[in-house]
Amino acid sequence: MKLFTDDQVFRFGAANYERGGSFGPLRGPYLWVAMVDAGSSELQIDGRSIELQEGEACLVYCRNHVMQQFPIGCQSHASWCETGEFLDTEENRALLTSASDKFAVSPRLRMLLTSGLDLETEQPGQADSLRDVLAKSVFYESLRVLGLLPERTGAVHRSVSRAKSYIERHYVEPCTLDRIAAYACLSPQHLTRLFNEQLGQSPIQFLWRHRLHKAEELLIQSTRSISDIAFQCGFKSPAHFSRLVTEHFGHSPRTLRHRAWARMPAIYRGEARDIHY
Repeated sequence: MKLFTDDQVFRFGAANYERGGSFGPLRGPYLWVAMVDAGSSELQIDGRSIELQEGEACLVYCRNHVMQQFPIGCQSHASWCETGEFLDTEENRALLTSASDKFAVSPRLRMLLTSGLDLETEQPGQADSLRDVLAKSVFYESLRVLGLLPERTGAVHRSVSRAKSYIERHYVEPCTLDRIAAYACLSPQHLTRLFNEQLGQSPIQFLWRHRLHKAEELLIQSTRSISDIAFQCGFKSPAHFSRLVTEHFGHSPRTLRHRAWARMPAIYRGEARDIHY
């Protein structure tokens, strides 16, 4: 199960509402783990209401609109981890829909949120990777507490791991099935069978999907031209690149680049109001 893109952007935060207040509205698609450390709050998620008391949290899956309100005249403290657009698959939508309920905060979740908050004070770029790993762990720990984290399947065969490693290091180069299989010390037929059994795809399909996701990262994180990205990621031509990107993601490379802002937390886009009474 994979909920997030490799370049997903996260944010940890905390706030004290001495006499009540509100946070939002945030507009979806949006993912947010909201925790109440003291006091209480009410979440309005796409027309549904959830009340959180001290020591409770909610994995918020918002499709359209969410707002958090803190009672007037009461002191409350909240902490959270948030992100924007996730990997929008039917499986993920079904999982997150079933997860949108409150739960008691586990010691591990509290530790992850506290550690993430500490990293938010670091200089930009110095701890971003560690922060993002912690953030992903916050969401997966929430699913675990809710009893919704899928069980791990058996370990990947060593030769499949070797082949994946080779592809991930050489995807820019001409990368044939024979070369991949030779590195994995298997025949092409045997390697293909193992890949299909364990990963549900062939080595060549894995190669092209890896190229596509690396290209997606460059589209979003850089200002390189589409032609440059196509050749940088091992595609035969810009036209070939554009066709495969559109088939895989449902959008052209240019549209993917323009939609990248949706993965940013709403607070970065200036869309969320934070009111303290």
